Amino acid sequence: MICEDEFSQKIIVLTGANGGIGRVILRELLKFKSKVAAIDLNFSYEFKQNIKDLPGKVNFYTCDLTNKESFSKIIKEVVNKYGKITNLVNAHGIAGNYPLEDVTFEEFQKVMNVNLYSVLMTCQVCISYFLNEEHGNIISLSSNLAYSCLPNNLPYTLSKSGINALTKTIAKEYAQKGITINDVCPSVVATDMFISYVKGEARKDGVSYEEKKKSLLDTLPQKRWLTPKEISRFIIYLLSDDAKGITGQSLPINMGSYMF
Repeated sequence: MICEDEFSQKIIVLTGANGGIGRVILRELLKFKSKVAAIDLNFSYEFKQNIKDLPGKVNFYTCDLTNKESFSKIIKEVVNKYGKITNLVNAHGIAGNYPLEDVTFEEFQKVMNVNLYSVLMTCQVCISYFLNEEHGNIISLSSNLAYSCLPNNLPYTLSKSGINALTKTIAKEYAQKGITINDVCPSVVATDMFISYVKGEARKDGVSYEEKKKSLLDTLPQKRWLTPKEISRFIIYLLSDDAKGITGQSLPINMGSYMF
């Protein structure tokens, strides 16, 4: 059972807070009365209005997460406001669905910059504050594809595999400093970004969206897609004190598509 009082004491930095999974994570954190610094490229007025009545506190920051100076400035502002930060959730990312023969260096670089190098940077900036408290917790969104690769997804798959390696390396480096770091590797999640991808693939194949959806569902053991709330609730657990013994792990939520 997650303790609401525990989360009311947390000051959480959430990147990608306007994304399909990030929005749901933000709502869940605010339900638990957390104080959240929500960061993304933009936020709509409608989105802000939809969460204004939730009991937690949120401050919105617009930022290109590949810009270390901009991100560092935001974190400094959050620490000045609350005295510290306690958690970092990296929920930002972009798709990178290119076959090897077609991907350009510029496309590859963009995916790696957003999905991997920026995560390295956010960890680096926040850990400097965690060290002052001798406590900190980082959760990053990785992917099922880091384990079970698919064709035509090279930049994305490499970036997510990199997150898994980054998680383990940082966890080893800071385990004795009171800092834990893990990543979550979901299988197919029914976000707007993924549904748009499926529609695009259906057009390429000359079939309907429903036909393409069924063919994808047939490959999954549970014959369904995950929901963003399933991912967000697992992340809430990993942010809690109940999970303080878990570090350096890339944790799958994959409906049995592969097993260790």
